[in-house]
Amino acid sequence: MGVYPKQALVLVNWGSGTGPELQELVALVQSRVLAQFGVHLEPEPNLVGMFEHRGAWR
Repeated sequence: MGVYPKQALVLVNWGSGTGPELQELVALVQSRVLAQFGVHLEPEPNLVGMFEHRGAWR
């Protein structure tokens, strides 16, 4: 899992990442952007797959 080097708002599974790992990365990016810039990021487009709600996504 990681942030795409040419577009910071694109998260990429480089191969073996899991849904929960993606959720953790989303939460980390959201919290750091909110802390540094005061902006709450919302995921888009819609996510595909089975994801457990942990407060990071609606």
